[in-house]
Amino acid sequence: MASMSQLADDIFTCTLCVEKFREPRTLPCLHTFCRSCLGLYIRQTMVKGTFMCPLCGQETKSEIIGLSVDQWMETFVANHFIVSLLKISETRQSEKSCDICKQEHVLVEAISWCKECLEALCEECERVHGRIKASRDHHTVSIEYLENGGLEKLLRPKRGPLDCADHKGNPLSMVCLNCKKFVCETCTAVTHVGCKQIQTADKVAIDLKKDILVAKDSIISHRQAAQNLSKISQEDLEGLTKSRDAVLEDISRHVEVMMGLVLEKQNKLIAEVEFMYEKQRDHISERVLNGDVRINSLRKAERFLDQLLMYGSEVDVLNNFENIAKQIQILNKQVPVANQTRDSMQMKYVQDRKSIESLRSVPSLGEVRVVKASKQSVKMKPEAKLTLTPPQIPTAPSKGLTSPRKTPGSTRGTPRTRVVSSFSGRSRSDTIRTDIRGILLLRSGDVVVMDVHFRNKRLKKFTPRGKLVSEADLGECPHSIALVSQTEAVVTLPKSREFAFITIGGTLHLTGKIKTQKSYFSLASSSEQVLATVGLSAPDVLSIDVISCNGEILNTISLDRTKFHRIPLDLTLSPSGDLLLLCPGRDVLTCINMSGDVLYTYQPSKAQEVKGPVSVTTDTQGRTLLVDKASSKVHVISGDGIHQGELLSRRDGLREPQVAVVGDSGITVVAQTNGEIKLFAIAKNT
Repeated sequence: MASMSQLADDIFTCTLCVEKFREPRTLPCLHTFCRSCLGLYIRQTMVKGTFMCPLCGQETKSEIIGLSVDQWMETFVANHFIVSLLKISETRQSEKSCDICKQEHVLVEAISWCKECLEALCEECERVHGRIKASRDHHTVSIEYLENGGLEKLLRPKRGPLDCADHKGNPLSMVCLNCKKFVCETCTAVTHVGCKQIQTADKVAIDLKKDILVAKDSIISHRQAAQNLSKISQEDLEGLTKSRDAVLEDISRHVEVMMGLVLEKQNKLIAEVEFMYEKQRDHISERVLNGDVRINSLRKAERFLDQLLMYGSEVDVLNNFENIAKQIQILNKQVPVANQTRDSMQMKYVQDRKSIESLRSVPSLGEVRVVKASKQSVKMKPEAKLTLTPPQIPTAPSKGLTSPRKTPGSTRGTPRTRVVSSFSGRSRSDTIRTDIRGILLLRSGDVVVMDVHFRNKRLKKFTPRGKLVSEADLGECPHSIALVSQTEAVVTLPKSREFAFITIGGTLHLTGKIKTQKSYFSLASSSEQVLATVGLSAPDVLSIDVISCNGEILNTISLDRTKFHRIPLDLTLSPSGDLLLLCPGRDVLTCINMSGDVLYTYQPSKAQEVKGPVSVTTDTQGRTLLVDKASSKVHVISGDGIHQGELLSRRDGLREPQVAVVGDSGITVVAQTNGEIKLFAIAKNT
């Protein structure tokens, strides 16, 4: 006998609002959402009468041209089966008070439950309920039976057929397959006289359940095949990553012998590895992600069919059968997952043995290849190799260049950066996308990132090589993160007006939260463990509050509305203790002291190509770094507001950076829009 505890939690949860279903509607792909959530989603994403399922991505087209979204919503099946399950679940978990009396704001203990009305009744309401003509034939059970009885009996009010609404006293014992509705014998003789496919309800229910069992087996088969493909793709990705690490180690050992002469060629070769790895990794990662999405969508459909078979009534079965049949036809038309070819690509470093003797005359130390992995042997066959051409790296030396690489028009020198490590900031528990807006670099070399995607909302800690160490869910979307010490960080939660403190020395752990008087956004911290945050004191007053770790406001710096029209995009502290504000508008960077006096502003010229800065930080030399997403650059600004060039750009492998941080060792960590984390080694003279 099934109990409510055996039901999966997500069968009651809308994946759009992540709350309990309200007026659930089921799409043809068998995925259910709140009516209001689905309507809003359709309005935002519909293109030419078509939208994609938010869960599995399957297209849904309007079969009738010219329908409004509200009219289209009514064509989706209202999932009364889920509503009934949810109502029983909520009643079992809540206080057992009479639902009728609640409407009068009176709490009276309930003694019974009506299966048809799905309401709890007190003694007096049960007596009235049994006398009213509309409900006298309803079936009630005791509250004890509601808590302990089987769902199949609670969800099927009567063993016999329901009475026809048009012909009182006549049971709905027949089904018109042409009109897809239950009918009585009088209906068949009067309103359905022209319909040719009319059968008994019992026979139709048996046949439909048999077909649903076949559909369930088909979904299970597709899901298992998708799991197998996902597992294979994950193994391929891990194998590719391991081979890439091995190639980098081989390159490093080979380069140590001739470091003085081959620095330029080493940078070229490493960039070649990264270029090939990224290309292959993106391909395999897409297969992994697509597999995860397919597995989750098929699993949800499988769960839905389980519950429908176990507890659904004949009406529920009939209402959902057409969608089930259409979905199985769609699945069967797709290319079977088991028949998809597997291209397991790995990387191999082929050393040029004559490179040491003829280093000055050869263009490269060796060749990096992406090859198909052999099942019999790790050794790669020449005929299986695939050689890709990486982007060229400028190698012409430049004399007397001591500042960062200049903007276009200046002399380009020898590259002074190299990629130390590159990995994805996504974990297996994340959704398809990540949105990393905060990053910390610990002295141990570990990297802590803040993912603000509305379905993730967590901190993640990685080793320098990209191995996931720990995760910490924050419960709501964070806005900014800063170090309090090398073992503790603080995160702003503007929605709930809180600071969350996280232990970061070992595994990530939420140690506590404190309430704040305002909603704070961008965050910075000083060595005295005092937090400086940007907040709104009132609708028309912008301020920076200096706050202690217990939430006490120590000082408030009001910002002049004539200079600061909107909330600064980001905030950081300079080594001298001044505040650096990244602002929207012409004055991109403004430096103020703790009294609010403006020390300098930076307005970029057109030649400097500062197109869309999104965050600001400082380096160990006291310079300000502007992270420019639009131009894929990290700009360097001096302590007096002078643009000194670029620290990183596209030719270093940078693509749409979101946030950056510089460690004491000179390692610069950058999080990109695609969720990738890159660690760069920057020469000291840049």
